[in-house]
Amino acid sequence: MQRFYSLLQPHSWRSKYILPSIGIRTTCHCLVLCFFVFITAIAQAQQVTFYESFDEADEGDLPEGWTSWQNGGGAGPIHWSVWKYNQFGVEKYVISDAEPGREGMTDEDWLITPQITPVAGDFLMFNTRRSVFLTGDMFYIKISTTTSKAPDAFTKTLATFAEEDLPEYVDPVNGKIRVDLSAYAGIPIYISFVHVANVGPEAVSGIWFMDDVEVRPKQAAYIDDTFFRQATSPPQPPVKLGDVAFPGTLEFVVNGDYGNVDISSITFTTQGTTDVSLIKEVKVYYTTDEYVVIEDIIAGLVPLFGSLENPSETFEVTGNIAMELGSVHFFWIVYVLDDSRQLVFPYPQIDITFEKYIANGQEYTPSVTTYFGAIDVVPPDVINDNFADAIQITPTVSRYGSSTYPATYEEDHDILAYCQNTGFEEIHSVWWYFIAPGNGLITADLSESRFNTIVAFFDENMSQVACNDDINDNQDQSIISGYPVTAGQKIYVRVSDIGGFGGTSYHEAGVVIMDFTFTTPVGVEDDFQAIRVSVPYPNPAHANASFDLEVYKPGEVTIDIQNMVGKKVLTQRKRYTAGKHTVTLDASALTPGAYLIRVAGHGMDTTRKLIVTR
Repeated sequence: MQRFYSLLQPHSWRSKYILPSIGIRTTCHCLVLCFFVFITAIAQAQQVTFYESFDEADEGDLPEGWTSWQNGGGAGPIHWSVWKYNQFGVEKYVISDAEPGREGMTDEDWLITPQITPVAGDFLMFNTRRSVFLTGDMFYIKISTTTSKAPDAFTKTLATFAEEDLPEYVDPVNGKIRVDLSAYAGIPIYISFVHVANVGPEAVSGIWFMDDVEVRPKQAAYIDDTFFRQATSPPQPPVKLGDVAFPGTLEFVVNGDYGNVDISSITFTTQGTTDVSLIKEVKVYYTTDEYVVIEDIIAGLVPLFGSLENPSETFEVTGNIAMELGSVHFFWIVYVLDDSRQLVFPYPQIDITFEKYIANGQEYTPSVTTYFGAIDVVPPDVINDNFADAIQITPTVSRYGSSTYPATYEEDHDILAYCQNTGFEEIHSVWWYFIAPGNGLITADLSESRFNTIVAFFDENMSQVACNDDINDNQDQSIISGYPVTAGQKIYVRVSDIGGFGGTSYHEAGVVIMDFTFTTPVGVEDDFQAIRVSVPYPNPAHANASFDLEVYKPGEVTIDIQNMVGKKVLTQRKRYTAGKHTVTLDASALTPGAYLIRVAGHGMDTTRKLIVTR
């Protein structure tokens, strides 16, 4: 079962982290227990009379103009103060922290704003939460129209909350506190937030957490931002003709204080699609859940917003959805493809861009119109899926293509390549073979493929003779370059993905784009050498002697040192990879005189003369 998931938070929302706790603050300024995440909108469309994010205040202190007052409670300077959500971030909050009480004494922690003059229609609003565990605390909002001196100046109680009245976790829409200030329009006031705990010496109070304190009018629901993305992380995997194709997903972030946002139209383009006629129908489904299972859409369990047959390059899908506050809203786009097509390489691609939408009767343009790019559409059957289906390569420069999705796992032949750096045991491969028309060099270049490839060469005995996983540290495609072949030699070329679990899981699959070349360098036809040996150096030598060994394909090489009557005085055997190597021999124990270095491998035998002196 395939799941599609969201990748990023909306553009205009920021993540903050808090440890919900009833414990004492530690020296690292973390609250005891575990992390929770909440998000808060930062974009506001109406006039704001007062706003405090606490982000500019120093940790352990309060913003300029804010004051605190404490009555009773535990010993030490425990009161309202500002702290970061996490040590690496910049966002902060203010909190009346947990503290032990004293016998028979009520603990009061007061947080007092600077002077604020509300205007008509203003509300006091803030994000808040209390402790996870109930401790019997009470919470008050009080007003002073004279001074900020607590407690005497605060004669009016604006709101009273028990713990059950406040959210356990921050919800910046449904959990936001909104208190009417219309009675104080045009009047300078101070607002105090009073956290009261009546606990004994062995008990600990709860907390009162707040952030984003603002005074402003209530605002009707609006779309804070729209976000367009594709359903899986890049690179986009191919879609098999006949499967459900998801070219993209829309996310609408609804903010505000009341009401809904009505979506009646969404306009797209097929920009990036190579053949629009391949798309028979577009369907747009709506959910408030960012996790969607394909089977649910096929079964009709996900509501349909709208659909359109035979879309043009620019097309509009109409419907009617009332998006409520407190949710993130997702529109899942489905392409129904013409499964009667016979696909050949190069395969067609589908894509989509998000152009505009109509909300509450007004037209809007999104901030992001596209995301990762086109999706390849591949045939339902891979013609060179198995070893027995290998396709012959012609001895000319040419480009070949296939797809490791939906290739099957072939236990006898999909053995791991010896160079594979990462991945799973059950890989998916496609196969070609090449018969050399003469002596020469072959290259298989996968650098144009858009996924993590592994290429391996096999001989007719199914022995791996060459392999490459990654071209370099920054490019996870593959290349085998300049591999030597002799006339009539048959080489199998296997291109694999990094596999998955159970053979039917495609962790990273994609369209294979392979550029294959056969070249005959000058002199190779007449004098082809699988190994090349330089003259020894230094020569004469009195201790160590070295020579350069160039091996055109992996294999075992035997190196002997013989005296002039043919007696072996030193022998070593080693498997060398294809490429250039430096071989160093210890000649310090040899009697001064003339010797022959004999290098044998791949059916070739080469000798070089060495003089040893003292």
